[in-house]
Amino acid sequence: EAKKQLVQLFYRIPQRTFNHLKTAQVLQIADTLNFLFENNQLTKWLIKSVRWGFVRYYGPGDFLANLTIAEYRRTELYYQAYVRSTDKQWLALLMATLYRRKRGNKVTDDIREDLTEHGVEKRSRRFSKLSPHLLQACLLNYEGCRNHMINQYARAFKPVGQSEQSSKIFDLEEVIEAFAGDKFGSFSETEKTNLHRFFRYMVHSIEQLEENKTS
Repeated sequence: EAKKQLVQLFYRIPQRTFNHLKTAQVLQIADTLNFLFENNQLTKWLIKSVRWGFVRYYGPGDFLANLTIAEYRRTELYYQAYVRSTDKQWLALLMATLYRRKRGNKVTDDIREDLTEHGVEKRSRRFSKLSPHLLQACLLNYEGCRNHMINQYARAFKPVGQSEQSSKIFDLEEVIEAFAGDKFGSFSETEKTNLHRFFRYMVHSIEQLEENKTS
């Protein structure tokens, strides 16, 4: 069901037209996207916004391009918790981190309001009542962007053994602390650093360290 929802969004099929499609037709269309689902390469963010009551919440950019490293740290904690427990509350928290109201008139590269603990808790209570198919579709989209991150910045992602992977949730907090300083400023300033900028610098630092060891 989650894949069906992504099919409609990927091909921009109007709701009225989609409602008249037979199940076999939808599945046939879904087969054309197998190349995305098999290795999950869904880096384009398909569910641009969701509505709850009279309020519309906006999702992240393609490739998670407008997330800060602190936001990514939070989404990773929720994602890993869900993978280990399959408890829907973690999906609601993941979605509550990614989807937020539109900010005011302040000009920025992110149309969403700033992330707050209170806001996440409030939205997660609402989003826990959303269709489970919508939550799963959001999860699929996040996994696609996540896979791209791991491949693009492979040097920054240390391989984890199977036994460790199944029992321990990895927290990026110590990594963020380690890179706080001259480049990005204090810990709180580093947390506001763009996710991709942070990992690019991290990979560069690892490569420089390895070069120094061999020279």
